[in-house]
Amino acid sequence: MRRPVRASWILLLLIGGGCRDGGRHDGPSPAPSDGGQATPPVDDMVDVPAGWFTAGCTGVLATPDDPVVLEVSSGPRVDRCVNDSPPSRRWVSSFAIDRLETTRAAYARCVAAGACTAPPSGSTPEATEEATDDDELPVRVRWDDAAAYCRWRGKRLPYEHEWEKTARGTDERIYPWGDARPTCRRATILRDLTNDVALGCRPALTAVGTRVGDASPYGAQDLAGNAAEWVQDFAAPRGSVGSRPIRLRRTEGPDGPVMRVDWASLHDVVYLDRLVVDPHGPMVPDPLLEPGRRHLVKGMPYAPAIFERGGWMFEPDTTVRADGSVLETYVAGIRCARSRPGPTPPHLAPLPDGYTPAFREPQESR
Repeated sequence: MRRPVRASWILLLLIGGGCRDGGRHDGPSPAPSDGGQATPPVDDMVDVPAGWFTAGCTGVLATPDDPVVLEVSSGPRVDRCVNDSPPSRRWVSSFAIDRLETTRAAYARCVAAGACTAPPSGSTPEATEEATDDDELPVRVRWDDAAAYCRWRGKRLPYEHEWEKTARGTDERIYPWGDARPTCRRATILRDLTNDVALGCRPALTAVGTRVGDASPYGAQDLAGNAAEWVQDFAAPRGSVGSRPIRLRRTEGPDGPVMRVDWASLHDVVYLDRLVVDPHGPMVPDPLLEPGRRHLVKGMPYAPAIFERGGWMFEPDTTVRADGSVLETYVAGIRCARSRPGPTPPHLAPLPDGYTPAFREPQESR
């Protein structure tokens, strides 16, 4: 029986990949730009070293009314955190990722070179007071166009776990900057659904790199809010929670109180993405989803916490076909990645059914 789509995913969509590149080999770096319209921009990437990190939801912001311990039945905040994206420890190989989201100007060079198609009509708003030129705004395109742009750059789209490690580093922070409550000075966010923070930052899109307070531990910016970003993975649930309750415990951190996931309560979690080393989403898309809805987006302006994920972007671009029928395509931003040489990954087999990597790094099996 097919597992039903979670209600919280549907809520995000209303309001608001592809197979692994076998061997993880990427093309050579493009030559530096000479200023021509058809040449790739100069690389501006940050390196993310190989190693373990915590994926998924590690906690939510605490409120004055929260008790010392919250359980899944305590309300939608806890349910969205643990049921949609339970935490786990994963190992990711070395890679580099763009420091900033791709701009309209950078994408226009790909169009001029004949390697990309023009963005859908209406997918990018007019210039704002925060952008001296429209070209400084992040471009928003379909997934296929985002993948084509990264190939033109000699790169690829990042996998979801790579994106999350870029945003989080090796601790259990909620946002790229830490656990501090989001503000419009820090990031371009409309609302944080999980933590019930309504910001309504305007303009809804700002020039890339404008919000310097949102930098991740590795120096990447705009990972929370601004344009949502495509990742390589196809959409699929991460795990499921059994009958025993999951607990979140109140902790006092440097940025204020946080309800942190109690790892000792994760015994009943079953992880559907069972690859511990260099994990990725399904190798094939869900045939029941429309093509534009099959890939994941991260860093959404309605859900900026690192663990949040959407099955497709919330704002469709409507196209009328020649026969009069309407095609809705979904658009999001681009941030490209490239594999780097690094330490040899641990030799770990995929997780067996029912096994959880929640408590410690799994033992190596050679």
